[in-house]
Amino acid sequence: MSDREARQRALRAKREQLKNKKAKLNEVRERRRNALDKKKGARQRAENRTKTAHIDVDKFIKGVIDARPEAAASLATEEEAPVFQAPSGSNFSLVPGNSISIDPKAAREMYEKSIQVTTRDVAEFMGLVDFEATPEVQDRMNLTSLGAGELAPWGSDQKVTIEPEVKMVESEAAANDEDPEAEDGVASPKKSNLPVTKLIEHVEIIDSRSRREIYQKDDFSNFFDRSSLLIERCLALNQDYNIFVDFSKEDQHNREAEQNIDIKHKRTFALEKTKDRPVTCLSWSKLNPQLFLTTYASQNDAFGDSADGLLVVWNVILDNRPEYVFQCQSMITVADFHPSNPKLVLGCTLSGQILLWDMRENKRTPVFRSQFISGHTQAIFAMSFIPSAAMGTEQILTVSHDAKICVWRDDMLSEPHEMEFKVEGDTRGASDELTTSCFSIPVRDTNVIILGSDTGRLFSGLVYSDQNPQPCNEVKAHAGPITNLEFHPPNTGKLRLNPDTLQLFLTSSFDWTVKLWDNKNQLELHCFDTLQDYVHDVRWSPVHPAVFACADGLGRVSIFNMVNKDYGQPVVDKIITEGCGICRLSWSYDGKQLLFGDADGNMHLFEVAEELYNCTEEDLQEFQAQMLKLGKATRLHKEEEEAKQAVQQNVRNSRRG
Repeated sequence: MSDREARQRALRAKREQLKNKKAKLNEVRERRRNALDKKKGARQRAENRTKTAHIDVDKFIKGVIDARPEAAASLATEEEAPVFQAPSGSNFSLVPGNSISIDPKAAREMYEKSIQVTTRDVAEFMGLVDFEATPEVQDRMNLTSLGAGELAPWGSDQKVTIEPEVKMVESEAAANDEDPEAEDGVASPKKSNLPVTKLIEHVEIIDSRSRREIYQKDDFSNFFDRSSLLIERCLALNQDYNIFVDFSKEDQHNREAEQNIDIKHKRTFALEKTKDRPVTCLSWSKLNPQLFLTTYASQNDAFGDSADGLLVVWNVILDNRPEYVFQCQSMITVADFHPSNPKLVLGCTLSGQILLWDMRENKRTPVFRSQFISGHTQAIFAMSFIPSAAMGTEQILTVSHDAKICVWRDDMLSEPHEMEFKVEGDTRGASDELTTSCFSIPVRDTNVIILGSDTGRLFSGLVYSDQNPQPCNEVKAHAGPITNLEFHPPNTGKLRLNPDTLQLFLTSSFDWTVKLWDNKNQLELHCFDTLQDYVHDVRWSPVHPAVFACADGLGRVSIFNMVNKDYGQPVVDKIITEGCGICRLSWSYDGKQLLFGDADGNMHLFEVAEELYNCTEEDLQEFQAQMLKLGKATRLHKEEEEAKQAVQQNVRNSRRG
């Protein structure tokens, strides 16, 4: 038997079943109609018998009267009216009058009124509907018995049943079956594209013990966490808009605020587990601009139950609910999103390991850890990605505290390229050990690297060199440890920067200063000395080439604009936190938001004024002209100083001679 004949036979069987069901339904209806007709006929016969009995009584009374007319006549004679006499000894006299007849009390008229109601109305009137139940439960009540022909008082043995909830379940077999008659050339009605459904007749209500077991399952907890996160995202969107604002009225306060260049607080991100844990790194996601990550230092409490390494991924619209929480055994010093794979996060630890987390995995611990056999053996404080279009992979550059450089490939993290530096001509007289805490590479030449040391010196060298360890150039830059170093970023907009601008870099230090350097000419262009405490971080704006921001230990942020005539003074000088310093800051990739991480473990998000991220072509030309003028003045001053030193040296030599 072929499949076609089997389908035809199954279709005929279904049609026969439908015909049988229809016949049975008609038979039930006919029996019900006959039963109703019988009850109606019995009721009419009872009424006829009552009428016949009344007629027989009337005939009997009439026959009696006809048989004894004298008795009927005596009954019909009127009774004599009684005669009343006045009491003896009274002054009353009897006054004749007419007789008064009192009509009997009339019966009250009764009216019948019929009202058409539903079975739901009857159930509500009888108190059978639980109004505290959900509408779905109320609609599933079986009230068909209330619509029967004859109603009886509600008995104690009767119960209200609730029909099981109907769920729509798609039938795979129905979706794949085709009409067999269509193959025979017989026209068939057009099928609907809606899925075929079937009823779930029995719904099991679980007990409390089973419910607790379900709550403890990972699948349910993941589903609940994801669903609640989506709901909180929707609710958080309303926080960015003021529904009470009146656009028809003029707000003088807002007008004055818009005229001043400032940053506006948007929200603060905080968790109980991050309290009193200083922020060690901030980074935005390039592929998902609404996400940023934060790493935290270890807890001060040595007996705490939290892991030393903590990395939290936040969404800018949720200030108390992170997207992901990752952890490890060692403190995470620096981390960043993968530039081409948004699901991966890389981090470096105090123990010298490089770690990899995957957001797609349902685990907080890393999916990869580097081995100590190859790589770093001391703390890693800086990490950066080097794009490599020719290889089709991303290169990760890390520098440890002992100035050891490792270049990792994201597809082969187990075998890094290693390079070490050595200091030549060290005038300190103590040792030749080089310690570093930050580094940066220029955009145009990724083989050049400059390291910032905790001794206040800058060391420059090459990432790839034939000599290992390689000698490096040393420059005395600051009087205290250098906290950060950053080359000028490439502009991602329509503006095109000249190569000399991309050779500029900034340094921040504990000596309360920020300095601007020209790497091409090895010159210090300017020193910003208006700050009042340790400067913990400095960052260029990613969209405005003349703007950069720095933060200090007093919780103050200073934003400078090199286009201004008095570029040595900040255009924004504002206290962000009271009582604690700012550890790290980071610009969003569009330059419209600034994020600050403080020593208490809180992140503060600020909106930036338009003047600080909107750069025109005139501003760019003025900035580049300003840097060219500043470079010439610095070189001229350096030549004059060298000439003076040469003259003084000649005078000393002549005196000795």
